[in-house]
Amino acid sequence: GWIAAGVGVGVADLEVPIVGRFGNSGVEAWVVPINAFAATKLSVAAVLETPSINTSAIVLREQLSGGAFSTKVLIFDETQKKPTGNPVSLGGQSDPSAVFGGVREPAFQCWILVGRHKVNGVWKAWIYRLNDSLIGGGDNDFAVAPSQSFHAVVLAPGGGYYIAGSHDKSSPGQEVAWLVHVSGDMKQIVWQQSWGTDTGAVANGVVVSKAGDLLVTGFASTGNNAADTAGLAWRTSPFGATLDVKLFAAGGGGFNGAGLLTDGYFFVGDSGVGSTRKARFVRTTHWLHASCADAGGCAALATAACNDGDPCTADSCAPGKSCTASPLPSGAPCATGKVCSASAKCP
Repeated sequence: GWIAAGVGVGVADLEVPIVGRFGNSGVEAWVVPINAFAATKLSVAAVLETPSINTSAIVLREQLSGGAFSTKVLIFDETQKKPTGNPVSLGGQSDPSAVFGGVREPAFQCWILVGRHKVNGVWKAWIYRLNDSLIGGGDNDFAVAPSQSFHAVVLAPGGGYYIAGSHDKSSPGQEVAWLVHVSGDMKQIVWQQSWGTDTGAVANGVVVSKAGDLLVTGFASTGNNAADTAGLAWRTSPFGATLDVKLFAAGGGGFNGAGLLTDGYFFVGDSGVGSTRKARFVRTTHWLHASCADAGGCAALATAACNDGDPCTADSCAPGKSCTASPLPSGAPCATGKVCSASAKCP
């Protein structure tokens, strides 16, 4: 299962989705199956924040006949441990859709859902706005390749949305990781970047660091077998310029998402293949070093490898220590005609 916003979700027998809450100690408090709507196979795609601390918006993916999918969204009452009403369906047999992630948009009192839907036989990346009454408030889709999909979304500090996903290369069947900045009105792509190996890569999660740069997680293939996939960590500037890329332990699996820590990131996903597959948790520094040894004790690490992408910090690497980023004094130049503020930010 997954942990999202303090709520654990998972799938029992790949058919009946469950929702649970876990305490600070990791002890399971309760788990409730959502089987009232299980006429077909359902799985949990996302758990989203709501204005009430006692409810969650649950996004379910429904498998239809013929391999098609639709999406259902319901509000789950954590006090009563049951849905508050019937779910709302997005898409159907004639217009299949799949939602893979979402985020709360407080400014518009709504949720932003991302995924894909099929239009005239083509899978297009899809963004959809849904209000608190589970009524749609507009959507849009994007196509840059034969097939594409959005998988995770976060709010962009300057407006709009950062979205991670994947799209085919020039020919169908081989994907690359895709990072997109979509405007706040969902009508246009502000900028986009792709990253991939010769045998493919997919982006499943995205977070914004305290310095403003982006971390994209997913998996990358290093060969043609299932055991040849590795966890992908791709760090970029706020405008998509690649700062660092690191692959973690090829052997199957990858990363499904990431979160921020005070001194770096954590990644969640899996490793292994078949019966050897296990849940995986990795913790790294801001520069994607999983340990002091991983950074070579910092003795052999070039200062350039410690660049955190923030023009208002001085980055350094001392032997035997990790990378450090010291704030520059107020008034230090950080861009043409601009200077760092007292809070070490470049306006």
